[in-house]
Amino acid sequence: MDDFYEEEEQEQRDVGRTTQYQAKRYGETEGVKPEAIRAARRLWEQLDEPKALPPWDERNAKPQFLQADGNPCWTSDSGKNVCLPLVHVIGPFQCATDDLLARLKHHPAIKVGRTSKSHFFYEPRTIVEATSHFVDHADALATSSQADGGKHDAVGIDASPGTFSFYLAHTADRTMRKWKDSMGACHKECHSDGRGAEAADACMDEKCFERGIKVQQSAERELGARVEVPHLVKAMQGSNVRLVAMLRNPVDRLHASFYFHDHYRMHYGANPEGFRRFANETVSMMRLCRRHVTARSLVTEEEATRECALRFETHGMVFEKEFFHCDQAIRSMYDVFAETWADVFSGGELLLLKAEDYFERPADTLQAVADHLQIRAFDGDVLQRALREKLVRNADGRRDSGSGPGGSPAGTVMDASTRALLEEFYAPHNRRLQQIVAGGAVRTLAGTTFTWGYE
Repeated sequence: MDDFYEEEEQEQRDVGRTTQYQAKRYGETEGVKPEAIRAARRLWEQLDEPKALPPWDERNAKPQFLQADGNPCWTSDSGKNVCLPLVHVIGPFQCATDDLLARLKHHPAIKVGRTSKSHFFYEPRTIVEATSHFVDHADALATSSQADGGKHDAVGIDASPGTFSFYLAHTADRTMRKWKDSMGACHKECHSDGRGAEAADACMDEKCFERGIKVQQSAERELGARVEVPHLVKAMQGSNVRLVAMLRNPVDRLHASFYFHDHYRMHYGANPEGFRRFANETVSMMRLCRRHVTARSLVTEEEATRECALRFETHGMVFEKEFFHCDQAIRSMYDVFAETWADVFSGGELLLLKAEDYFERPADTLQAVADHLQIRAFDGDVLQRALREKLVRNADGRRDSGSGPGGSPAGTVMDASTRALLEEFYAPHNRRLQQIVAGGAVRTLAGTTFTWGYE
């Protein structure tokens, strides 16, 4: 099997599918500022028990581990090895990440913890909880060597699919706690005197949102920077990390999520007409938010779009009351999140895959991931066992192909006008995503484009 990674200056081979690779070592970043990583470390020290965190090199703004480029392991005060996983399959949801993990687990070098989904970086879990999942593998991970042709013989893996899309509703307990606390107190204040719903909403609009943002901004100034989930990952693991994200046609991902979650089907109707209503409402609200932020904050349309995606419900009651805050539409706005991931991890730590490639050529995807993780290739019996793995039959693997294998439930195929509306909405996001990929900070299979034919 051809090597999937090639130096940029080497001539592109015309056999096999290679992976674009920048000629620099893992972790050699250019975009992220040390101040943001120091701010993220300070936030970790507020979120967790400082003594339980990995040792910290303040001068170089990075954690310290037993190995320079392996599993992020360190020695606890009790003298035991503790480890986080080197590998994070970061999502997004409904993009076949469960299927991918099920196949990756067949590789002997890949070590899965007591749970495969810790949700550590976006939910209020402690570092002790996170490392406890790998206690059975800690010694093997801490002493993993690269003697076999530079390949790791043991790497820990976690597959928490909410990590990629770090919008407010999903990560408030990590990155927006001050805003959340302020809004909770103000909500109680506005509802404390028995006033009606309309008056309470007016009170919230008048008092709560601006106050909450000011409180959050003050906290960020004290930290030294605005911190998002990628900064938290960098401050926790430095360059001792390999990230894998698998992106699916954003329209198809949105469609799958609608039928996967009961609350959408119950609210709008579990049929194509219900999905059409959902799509129209979601697109309208996202466009309304963009106009609102552009007019109020005097920012560019692109900046307003990003702000609406990351902090949709902070802009007033009309957005706070929107059904689930347009979260599924936001999850498909890949460029918003990929931009920060590429900025923070510009040293090749992130591999972006395309779900459609995985559906059609799973062996190629497995080989690309193995090369990215610096483990030996999937081959022989290992590869055959992985390919025989029974696929996870949920919305992660569905496509708009009727009720056949891998398809959406019968009778749920999207109508053409709804697809056209969503393709128009996501086209600029696809173009922006492709620009980010072309910047060279992340790795992809060579020749892969992320426009899905409607850029």
